[in-house]
Amino acid sequence: MRFDDTLFRILGENLRGLTRQREFLPSPDTYGSRSLRSSRLPGALVEKLAFTL
Repeated sequence: MRFDDTLFRILGENLRGLTRQREFLPSPDTYGSRSLRSSRLPGALVEKLAFTL
């Protein structure tokens, strides 16, 4: 299953809200050496996501 929608729709007209608490997402890049990159992102409440099988 894959997302079949655009970021413009997901983060635009279909975005209903963002969470206050942010989730820590470490980078999985380990090719050659350990990556120091990571992200802290909020959760998103989205309506009408399109999926394709």
